[in-house]
Amino acid sequence: MNVRQEVWKKIRELQIVSQPSLLILIRPKKEDDGNICIGRYLYRLYCVGILNRSRNRRGIYQYTLANDIGPLAPVARAHEVYDPNDDRFYDFIAERVDDQLTTIRNARNGKKAHAAA
Repeated sequence: MNVRQEVWKKIRELQIVSQPSLLILIRPKKEDDGNICIGRYLYRLYCVGILNRSRNRRGIYQYTLANDIGPLAPVARAHEVYDPNDDRFYDFIAERVDDQLTTIRNARNGKKAHAAA
């Protein structure tokens, strides 16, 4: 089973997940690459409305399953997500797109996300 399918399985099972909890549960082969990959995947699922997100008290994003599309993991692409269960594409919701590059750069540099004031 690939990392994407493992992440999707855990999302469906737990309903509420965070990037750090998924890293512990799934343990990708290269933690740094897995950290960025899992974070980007969660972000893209959020951008199309499959997941909702909020920050916990420590400023870490918590993702909640909003649309369980089925057992096959969605395939995240640059500006859309493909659902292999229904053979359809989801476009990004403009209001949900933020500066993803900053998030990825911070993850690579080991910086923690800061809660909005």
